[in-house]
Amino acid sequence: MPKKLKSLFWLFISFSGISAFFVPKTLKQIVIKDWYDNLSTNKFEIRGQGIAAALSEDNQVVNIPVNNDYELKLLLNPGFETQNEDLITKFNHNFINKVKINDLRYKSFETSEIFPMVWFYFETEKHRESFVNSIKSWNEIEKFIIFENKVNKFEVNRLDPPRELLDPIPYELMSRNFDPTIYKNKNYESFMDLYLQKFIDSSNKNASIVNATNYFNNNYVGKVGILEYWTNNFDRNYEKYFKNGIEINDINAYIKDRKNSHSTIVSLITAGEYGIDRSSKVYLYTSNHRDGHWNKTIQKMIKEDGIRLINHSYGPLMLVNMNGNEIDNPNYFSNYNENAYFLDYVSRKYGVINVFSSGNYGNNNRHLISDYKLSFNSIIVGALENNATKQNLRSNKVANYSNYQLLDEFSNISKPLVVAPAYFYNPVYENNKYSWGTSYAAPVVTGLISNLMKYKSDIRNSNNRVAIVKAILSASAVSPKLTGLSYKTSGYEQKFGAGTPDFKTMLEAANNYQVKTISPTEASQIILRSDELKLRKGQTIKISSSWMFNAGILKVNPMLSYYSLQNNSYWENKLNRFSWSISSESRQSVDGLDYFNPKTHKEDLWLKQEEAKKRQNDRWFTDYDLILQKKDENGAWITVKGVYTILTNDELIEHKITESGSYRYIVTKVSKNSFANSVDDIVALTHVVRNEDY
Repeated sequence: MPKKLKSLFWLFISFSGISAFFVPKTLKQIVIKDWYDNLSTNKFEIRGQGIAAALSEDNQVVNIPVNNDYELKLLLNPGFETQNEDLITKFNHNFINKVKINDLRYKSFETSEIFPMVWFYFETEKHRESFVNSIKSWNEIEKFIIFENKVNKFEVNRLDPPRELLDPIPYELMSRNFDPTIYKNKNYESFMDLYLQKFIDSSNKNASIVNATNYFNNNYVGKVGILEYWTNNFDRNYEKYFKNGIEINDINAYIKDRKNSHSTIVSLITAGEYGIDRSSKVYLYTSNHRDGHWNKTIQKMIKEDGIRLINHSYGPLMLVNMNGNEIDNPNYFSNYNENAYFLDYVSRKYGVINVFSSGNYGNNNRHLISDYKLSFNSIIVGALENNATKQNLRSNKVANYSNYQLLDEFSNISKPLVVAPAYFYNPVYENNKYSWGTSYAAPVVTGLISNLMKYKSDIRNSNNRVAIVKAILSASAVSPKLTGLSYKTSGYEQKFGAGTPDFKTMLEAANNYQVKTISPTEASQIILRSDELKLRKGQTIKISSSWMFNAGILKVNPMLSYYSLQNNSYWENKLNRFSWSISSESRQSVDGLDYFNPKTHKEDLWLKQEEAKKRQNDRWFTDYDLILQKKDENGAWITVKGVYTILTNDELIEHKITESGSYRYIVTKVSKNSFANSVDDIVALTHVVRNEDY
């Protein structure tokens, strides 16, 4: 390996509720018994420390703990329900003032402008301990989240995988005397131009796979946000390759002379001059190792910059210790948490489309899509194999590293939603090699969504854009045609999701969409229906419905609703009431179900009482069903195919027509949500029809 690659560093993220790993006590390190080790009440949660890793000259991975300034996150209980963010902000500042009045010692703090949530930072662990002991009986504090900051340097012998995966540098490109004219007899003024051309070639190939090549010329200047992690500084040599500019909000790298190409190549793919969206302005932000900074950065992107589309190409990594054993981290396999809820909230309230890479551990059967990537309103993108082509589109396979696994209780949700090409030539910081990973698949989809909104101003200007875009992506995607596929009851394939995006067909689906707002307490009924469609034998229709998780947002808030801090929980109301892991004793019992049509729910009539409770209570969202029907000779509509999944907010039907005739599809509302003050549901629906040669 060339020496210049020996200095590469990688970050193992632990922000947004994710611990990259718990450092096992079997490793050679100094283990300190900390004051919080024996905290066992539900009011305290310990999260693991972030680690930066460097590759030494002898290929040993040296791990450097990241100093998080003894971060302490407090989930507060204001004693009232409101979505008035000014009141929440005022409450948070009043809490800070109370801390100041009590003359408590801390280094700095952050406050949320959306939730009752604050963060404190300290000079030493003793200062944090003293601070917590002073406030742990305060009624306003619902939960303490303590981020570990104690591990000394230790070593492991390998990373798997260490970063976005890289092809070896071609031998001839390692020489700076290499004659570039062997590449198609082109003359390049510099090697940078040569390597840039190779990126352009790879980008154009991937654009052809997603059928976007003929749609680069829309010059509307949109806004695309890219959130990266803190060590990935942008290579300023590529700043000029953004037609309408890139606003770079880097922070100082933790490790000096950091030269990681990640943020640069992700930006180039998303909306560079030779990427997928070639005219929008890019807002690149880099978050540091603190949970508070990640949260505040997203708030700034949304509320100050007005960004409504954000690419997130980051996630947790696993380590393997010196004995070749994986390092366990219970939080790594954690459930839906307050940061996933934050993402769902901003999606529902502000119409923010969050696009996430699925992760690079699909070949590890213990790796899960979890934590903030469980946010129901977010789009998760997997990766196609490196040899994916346009010519064999339906035969392309998912990369073996592309993550797809979920906790059992979330197994039917649409994660991943789609898969995209992820094999790009990387010229940044003189990498000069092909690289691949889900981090590069996500910006392909982000760029496609940005292009869609350039062509469709009605979607761009709609606060319902999240549900609309998810339905369009699903209905227009090209489904795989392979053996061994495994479909979820929601209609999505386990690894492929809806399939590979097809931008031309996305525009067609965008012409067919419907969207409607529905009261959660409205009675069960048909809420959306298509026009009557004349379909021929051999054609294939693909239909998708998508609706928002409302994230507890209130519809009516004319006055504050106060409650007792001693008897009520702000955050439990927001999070735990939705969790299937709640004990059955804590759920309200239900005598029966209110179905729209028993015939369309024959598969559900046998449900156990516990499943019935799930449908009626403690739901994440209202239950809607998607149904394809055919008109018979008497004019009656007969169900051909339906999706009746309970825990999902995306449903997909693909059906090859075996008998020509008149068809329609409908969305039925199955259950009423007992949360009467919730905002209305947003439900989107669309379809595409493909001909016999599909």
